[in-house]
Amino acid sequence: SEISSTNGEDVFGSKYTSRTTNEYDIIASQAKRVSSDTNTVSENIFGGTVVTDSHVDYLYDELGNFTEKGAKGYTTTTSINIFGENSSTSTTNEYEIINGQPKLKYSQTGPDLVNPSGEAGSILKEVESALTGLVGAPEEKAQELAKKTGVEIAPEVKKNITLEYIKTIMDWFWKASTNVINCAVNVLRNIFKEKAIDINEGNIAKDAILVDVLSGVITPENAKGELKLSFYAILKSAEKQGVNLRAGNITIEQLKEINLPAVVRINRNHFVLIKGIDSDKVTYLDNGVETVKAISDFKYEWDGNVLTAQLPQAVAELTLKEMLEIRGSDQDPLTIYDTSPTIKDSKGNDIKPGKSSEILDYFTSDGKTKLGTCKWTNNYTWNDSIWVGGFSIEWNYTNPLNSGDTKHVTKTWQYGENAPTEPYPDPTKTKPADKDPGTYRDSTSPLDPISHTPDWTDTEHWKDNSQWV
Repeated sequence: SEISSTNGEDVFGSKYTSRTTNEYDIIASQAKRVSSDTNTVSENIFGGTVVTDSHVDYLYDELGNFTEKGAKGYTTTTSINIFGENSSTSTTNEYEIINGQPKLKYSQTGPDLVNPSGEAGSILKEVESALTGLVGAPEEKAQELAKKTGVEIAPEVKKNITLEYIKTIMDWFWKASTNVINCAVNVLRNIFKEKAIDINEGNIAKDAILVDVLSGVITPENAKGELKLSFYAILKSAEKQGVNLRAGNITIEQLKEINLPAVVRINRNHFVLIKGIDSDKVTYLDNGVETVKAISDFKYEWDGNVLTAQLPQAVAELTLKEMLEIRGSDQDPLTIYDTSPTIKDSKGNDIKPGKSSEILDYFTSDGKTKLGTCKWTNNYTWNDSIWVGGFSIEWNYTNPLNSGDTKHVTKTWQYGENAPTEPYPDPTKTKPADKDPGTYRDSTSPLDPISHTPDWTDTEHWKDNSQWV
């Protein structure tokens, strides 16, 4: 995280404080800013207080470049007048890429408070009441709530919970943009529907929210953006209704063998319910809408985590810590998953997918005698999320200084392996052996494998395991 704070006064002399938190993640082997949150508290000219919270998610593709949208976000503004009355609005912001950076394209402003009289309002009142009852409560009362939710209250929650702690979380829940009825609630609703369990989505959301608050998943520090419920919240909410699920990490072949339905997470942040799978396609419910996807695309999106009635033999169950860290919401994915990135050869030609070969002839330094031919072959396969390269070199040459001695050598190696240093030319200098920096032969300079005096002048390297630049 990167945090910065600013204090000052506007042109009317009203004071304000602003705090910005930037979060980073590793995307395509690079540290990228994935979100930015700014909280500003200011006075207005009428003596009231204005609280503005801005949230931006930055969207990248597999190579770490901005997607077509570039970013998405919103701004919520809450005004409190001198009589203590408040109002809240939310502005949804859409962006487009201009000169390589996301720029604001469109904004739409509307009210941002959950209707207290509606279903969501009713369940939030129950959540607030349950949490408030924990403040200063004796151990037996805390255990009573733990028993109702089926979870142990995390020690840090017991230690830190105060009315201010609860208020920060509840203020966030009461924003319509938090989206308390999200994908986790929807997969539970579909599971219960199949089991003929009569429970409305409001009570499902209440149970799941309480699990994550009491487990320490939801805290005042991360109460921003859309609500992200955990694998653990789904598991415990299902258990409360008599549906026992187990969490594990399995392969696509194991997924074909288990009993369905099963809850999985795709695109690193979204829960869906698998209904069927065969050799070609996967069918799942996405917020209640049936979706059919090619199994090759699904393999790329899925992280291998699953909630199911029975795990395959020898598959270890996920730990509590692992389940708490697997979270999902209805946000857009961080990357575009529809197509795999294109690989280009040294001349800039697309070679997606499959094989690229390059044949080079080599001569003596005076350019009069052909010494031999070197054939480079790069074989690429799309492995879930990256291009995996297999490299080979076939070297044929004649040594005019040794009675026309001829040599034929073939070397092969795979991505992640060290490239062979023989025969000449040195593969570590002429082609990528991994995504480490390397050099490529200057096409204008002769290469004499007899004297071994090549001129390596053009420095090139792998870019994110997909492009030789």
